[in-house]
Amino acid sequence: MPYPVGGTILRADIRTALEQGLDALKFCIGEKVSPIYEADAKAGQYLFRTLEQRGAQRIDENRRAPGTSYPEVTSSWTSDSFEVQDFGYKSQVDDSLKAYADRYLDLEVSTARILDAKLMLGYELRVSSIMMNATGASAFSVTTATTVYTQANLANVDFVGDVQNACEAQRALGTIANTIVMSYPLWNYVRRAPLFQNYIRGNFPTVLPTIISPEQAAEVFFDQGIERLLIGGAYQDIGGEGQVYLGQPIWPNAYFFVGKIAGGDFLAGGAMRTISWGEDGGFKAVESYRDEDKRSDVMRVRQSVIEKLIDQRAGQLIATSAANGSKVT
Repeated sequence: MPYPVGGTILRADIRTALEQGLDALKFCIGEKVSPIYEADAKAGQYLFRTLEQRGAQRIDENRRAPGTSYPEVTSSWTSDSFEVQDFGYKSQVDDSLKAYADRYLDLEVSTARILDAKLMLGYELRVSSIMMNATGASAFSVTTATTVYTQANLANVDFVGDVQNACEAQRALGTIANTIVMSYPLWNYVRRAPLFQNYIRGNFPTVLPTIISPEQAAEVFFDQGIERLLIGGAYQDIGGEGQVYLGQPIWPNAYFFVGKIAGGDFLAGGAMRTISWGEDGGFKAVESYRDEDKRSDVMRVRQSVIEKLIDQRAGQLIATSAANGSKVT
């Protein structure tokens, strides 16, 4: 339950309030990285066919001799499964406190905003942890960058070459990479790299602004298939309940992703989906109910989802070896 602390006396002649951190969700990219797919059930299975099982890129001898038949192509399927999980937060809004605080702000709206931020930052962390996971059977393949991404190596970092090599590796797998995903500190580092700046200036000789935008950065890779550069800049508080705020970036600097991101039916391909169960609230539900015994309205924000890496060959991670944190050192 929200409450004033420190013996604060609220003055009747000031009818406003301030909340810190209201822009925290503006730097989230989870829904773009892992598009939402509505499922009809809490748990289920779907068909999955690997490159080996599909065999479409395997060219066999197909010359037919008179009196013989054409070679027969066979393929097989496997399956994968999912089970939606229930995530959420709740908070009590006491009647007496609401009557006292509502002259300064809408306490229920403020409380719901807090719950929503906590829920969506938790979702962001789960998406980041899956996409940027470099180990395990379900992880993307990892390619080491041509140069370690450090301040000392800034002049030699070849971000363009790293992206182009990754796109070529994806074409070898029959997939066109359309998206780059990286952290905000890593982006701030990359756009300062002289080799990258010179590459962009060659493409925009007369209209280059002082600061390179993500849209311009993506545009220089249009011939590779890249359409977007998504930058994750959200922070989480790792200081603990009741402790001084300690912000830590949710997206790491040690890796960036190059691959295909798509939404809708799984046949569209793409690396990830957020599977939501609409019959139990779906991607996000904001609710309230009455607890008369405590003379409180209870605000609740929840979601029934599971974040799923559906195709580990739809992209790859580039290992930059950069230290994680608010800047690349």
